[in-house]
Formats: sequence, structure tokens, C-alpha cells
Amino acid sequence: MQRMVVWAILALGSATAVAETSVSLLERLASPEFEGRGVGTAGLARARDALVAELEGAGFLPGFEKGFTRGFQVFTGSELGPENGFAGSSPVDFIPLAFSRSGALTAAEALFVGYGISFRGKGAGGEELVYDDYEGVDARGRIVIAVQGDPSIGNAGSVFRDPAHFHYSSLMYKVRNAELHGAAGIVLVRDALSLRGEDEPALVFQPRQGGGATLSILAGQARIEFAERVLGRSVRELQAAIASGQRPLSFRVAGLQDLSVELRRQVGEVHNVTALVPGNDPALANEYVVLGSHYDHLGYGGDSSMDPAGSGRIHFGADDNASGVQAVMDLARRIRAQGTNRRPVLVAFFTAEEIGLLGSKHWTEQLPLPPGAKLAWMFNLDMVGRMQEYRLSVLSASSAREFKPLLLELNRSFGFDLRTADQGFGGSDHSSFLQLQVPALFFTTGAHPDYHRPSDTAEKINWSGLMRIEDFVFATWQALDARPLAPVFDPSGQDQQPPPGQGRGYGAYFGSIPEFEQGTESGVRLSGVRAGSPAEQVGLAKGDLLTGLGEIEIRNLGDLVFALRFYRPGDEIEVRWSRFGARLRARVELRSRDS
Repeated sequence: MQRMVVWAILALGSATAVAETSVSLLERLASPEFEGRGVGTAGLARARDALVAELEGAGFLPGFEKGFTRGFQVFTGSELGPENGFAGSSPVDFIPLAFSRSGALTAAEALFVGYGISFRGKGAGGEELVYDDYEGVDARGRIVIAVQGDPSIGNAGSVFRDPAHFHYSSLMYKVRNAELHGAAGIVLVRDALSLRGEDEPALVFQPRQGGGATLSILAGQARIEFAERVLGRSVRELQAAIASGQRPLSFRVAGLQDLSVELRRQVGEVHNVTALVPGNDPALANEYVVLGSHYDHLGYGGDSSMDPAGSGRIHFGADDNASGVQAVMDLARRIRAQGTNRRPVLVAFFTAEEIGLLGSKHWTEQLPLPPGAKLAWMFNLDMVGRMQEYRLSVLSASSAREFKPLLLELNRSFGFDLRTADQGFGGSDHSSFLQLQVPALFFTTGAHPDYHRPSDTAEKINWSGLMRIEDFVFATWQALDARPLAPVFDPSGQDQQPPPGQGRGYGAYFGSIPEFEQGTESGVRLSGVRAGSPAEQVGLAKGDLLTGLGEIEIRNLGDLVFALRFYRPGDEIEVRWSRFGARLRARVELRSRDS
């Protein structure tokens, strides 16, 4: 791609040339050299070093006490051991899932359980519907074989076509449901009905699958042709029969089978990168502003990829989030070059956002502030490079009452189709700041067909749109910085959307706010609860360790997500938690998210 020199027009009408090296930062980060910047790849470390070199070369001061970077440990992936197999398979025919436990089953009975789904819900006419692949079969201690997807494959009228039920297709759901039914192992098979005569892609082990969760079940994936030899039936024909009748078709598999998984968990260090632009007003020297974006992406794909055929290919992440990094670097240069900022500005590039906002979580837990200082506000830029028809969304616009009127007033000059969403929480790094009650704005142009796919490449960036967004963010920052009083956090503006990790638009509402960084303890540590929520009603509070919801043991964040998708509004369940070593329990009725 031909290099570009882009002119960023300031809100006051003057123009400043953005350095060519700064523009090319996006192209560099989205190049093969950086391997998609996935956690556990050498490319992520190279991206860190590139950001530090950029900041040092531009004359920025380090934002941390000991330099531009601060590291912390995360799960980086699982490594295959030699003992992995199912029913005498070759390495081509079977691979484990990275969230499986290690171990072996010898001469175990096997069951085919269709799609591995246990569904309770309502049909189009409001009638109660039950679809349960485990009905009438006993999975306890056995190996279950299930097909990926759901019964809507091959039947356009299926209740599973409702987007609210998409999670029944996820691998994690199927594995946890098998675990819940007492299965000792599960082998998943690809959807043969949708291949339409095409060759099945090779199985590829995904070392970060599950984000570090380890379940108590052996889990793997087998090629269709091999699975059919074990089943003695055509997977395609079984799927067609289920699609036609919209009823389970589960059966016992002839013979006894062996299943073994051997995985070795790996951990490594990742780094946040932060620089400082000192303030110029002594009266505001203790009010710090954060301008941030995450620089990691998906690496070679994994279970967050939206492209089933893209596993093992570089996911370049030009928009997600090299575009945010580009914008933040440009804005930081402009603020520093102007030299009139009243408040000090921390320029933050977060890591490990894609695996649970871990970078911003660690950053906010270890604030790089001098004694007596506080955070005034935070701007987060994530996916700002694919603007269409002048649409720009600004999430958490109600986290301070000062935000929305200012945004609307400034937009009179910019002319965006501006969406000032009231939702406070969202799946990006500003959430970590909102949990500290720091006002935050999340600027984004939203998802597109290349989201989380290898096709998110640099030549598709809307450069003129990106520069226009930079101007708007700069003008917003400039207007706030000119005011003697910082915006005030408004907790009432945060009640419109559930916190990250609890899903949206389906399942039950509980109201717990989980910690994102997994510790060694079994359970989910809470950073708080939502006001008026069922979690608050039973007495849960910040610091509690949530250990169970109903019949589901909560060992990690994945279990919590599963439980809230499994149960439905109106279900009365037992809640179990620990506080300072004391074990507590209570019953509560779950609610819908809009009640």
C-alpha cells in the first residue's frame, strides 16, 4: 500500500501534518511481521517494542515509574503432549480442545447426543418448547459425541434461528452441558450438512481456546470421516433427520472406546505501554486524563475468530485495533506539540484486551499516579477505522452528565451521524475505568464483515474518516481540559447494560460484576454488584467469591456466563458464595434484563 501523509484538521481550523511514521504505524502493526499481535505470539512483543520506540523517538516521557512498560503474567496457551487420541485415531483425525483436562478414559461406553443441547424456551407462538439431546440417555461416566451447530441447520423454521439462541452452537456450551450431565469425555464433530460436498478443513489445535479455563471433562474434536467410522452412521444423514423432525436422535455407540488428552499449560508475561504528557496548570496537576486503546488482537485466530476457515491464519487486526492505536498516537503527538494542556495526560496502550480486558484491568489496579492524584476522565478508542456514512458511536456517554451535551454541541460542526449510546459497560477497556467510577467515553465505528477475521487488513481503512474522528476526539478533550472542573461520574448512567462477561439480550439477569483476571482459587471474585439486582438482594458484595448458581458449580468466569445462559428469567435458584472463609447461601429469583 502506498504510504500516506495525512493532514489532521484541528477543531480551531488550523492544520498540522501528522508524521509519516505515525501514519505507517497502523500499517506496520497490521503486517505479517506482528503475527496478528496475539497473546502468546512473538508478534505481540514486537508490537510492544514498536510502540516504545515510537514514543521514545517522539520525545515522550515514560508513564510508569520504571519506564514505558509494565508487565504481568497471563495464560498464553496450552501445549500438546504426546498422549492425545480417541478410538485409535491418528493425529490427523483427532485433536484435544485447549480447555480440556488432561487424563485418560479406557474402554468407556460412548453415546451419540446429536448437537449436545438441552433447550428450554418458547416457540414463535409463545408455547413452551423443550429440546434435550440428553433426554432418555445416561451420559454419566461415558464419552459423548456431538455435532457442532444446532438443529436450525437444514431447517429455516427452527426455533434455533432466533439470534437469542446462538450460544447453543458454541463449543464451550456443548462441553459444559456434557459436563453438567455427568459425561467423562466429549468428542465434537464438525457440521457436515453445511459443507455441501466440500472437503473438511484440517483440524487445527487452538492453544488459547477457552482463555485459560480448564474443565473437569476430557474434550476433543474428531474429523467427520473418522467419527462416522466410530458411529457406524453418516453424520450428514443424522443431521438431516434432526433438522426434519426438530427432535433429538441420540443413541448408544457400539463397542468401547478410549479417549486420552495430554496438555501442558503455558504462562507468560505481557506488557501495557504508557507515556506521559505533563500538564501546564499547577492547580490541576493532580487530575490525570487517560487516552487509551488496546494494541493486542487475535494472532492466528482461535475461538474468538469469526471465520471458521481462518484458524491458523494471521488475523491482522487493522481496524481492531491498530486503528485505535494509530489515532491515540496521533492525538498524543498533537497534544504534546500544542503544549497547552492544563491536565497531565497518560497515553495508554493496553494489552490482553481480547482475552478479557486483562491489560486495562491490571492498569487500573496498579494506577501509575503519584500520591494524592486521581483520574479525571478516560477516552477509549477501539475500532475507529471503518467509518461508513459518517456514523460514529460514543458509548458510556451518560457516565458523566457533562458528556452528552458537549458531544452534541461539538457535532454541530462535524456533522457525524452520532450515536451517543447511554450504555455504560461494553466489551472494551473503558469498562475497567467505569468500575473505578471514572467517567469514560468509548469512541468506535463499530463492527463490519471483516471483524475478527483475517480480512481485517490495512488497505480497507477509511483514512479520511479516521482523521475526522481524531479531530472530534481532540476537540472533545480540548473542551473538557479547558474547564476548571472535571466531569463528575454519574452512577445512574450505568444501569442500562449488563457488565462484560454476562452476555446481552438472552438468558437471565443476576447483576454480579466479576473480576476479569483469573486467579488460582475456584470461583469468581466479584468487583461489585448492580444496584437493585438479584445479586444485591441476596446480599452479595464486592470481594465475595461466587461459587455456585443453582445446580452449576461456578469455578471461573466461563461457568458464570454458562449459568446465566442456562437459566431463564423467573427461575428460582440457590446462590452459593464465600466471604472471609465463611460459606453462605440463599435463594433468589432471576429476572429478565429489561425488568
